Amino acid sequence: MTHGQTIEQTSTHLSQKIKFFLSRNFRFIPPFLGLLVFLFGAIFFLSVRLADIKAMISQKRQEQEQALTIYDGYLNKLGKLKESYAAVRQSELDKLSLFLPAAPEVEKSMVELENIVGRNGLALSYIKASEPAEKSDTVARGGIKKVLIDLSVSGVDYQRLKIFLAELENNLRLTDIQKINYSPASATVTLSLLTYYLSVH
Repeated sequence: MTHGQTIEQTSTHLSQKIKFFLSRNFRFIPPFLGLLVFLFGAIFFLSVRLADIKAMISQKRQEQEQALTIYDGYLNKLGKLKESYAAVRQSELDKLSLFLPAAPEVEKSMVELENIVGRNGLALSYIKASEPAEKSDTVARGGIKKVLIDLSVSGVDYQRLKIFLAELENNLRLTDIQKINYSPASATVTLSLLTYYLSVH
């Protein structure tokens, strides 16, 4: 037997075995192929879904990070606004305390008037402060209270009087001129002023 005949016999024998196997197990092949197709399809579908889920999670994470960044920005702005409000409020309160103090501050008012008189080259002849009588229904209540200041100034001419009155009006503290009596002959002026303060009692 030649070598070629041996190979041919072996091939024929193998072919017969394959045909025998296929004929015997043919009924199992379609379900097996179907199962393989299903498994490959399921693996492909799950891979696509997994990629989609990963992309969605990544997008959600980015959105959350952006939201946190925006939230932090809002918090920082709110903090700065609160600081600005506190600073402005304190500044306004300081101005209000000068305009309308929380106490009579009679001595301070008298010193300020003396300074105004002196700055205008005038002489203070007389000054007195008192609290005007209040009606019985307003006594012992909180609110805006008054201090009456009477003063007499000498060395006054008309021009200096105008400057003096203008400086009184521009004074930081709230002041009302109630009465004024100017005597050109004696170069004197007498005034009654009301200053105010905020009482909380």
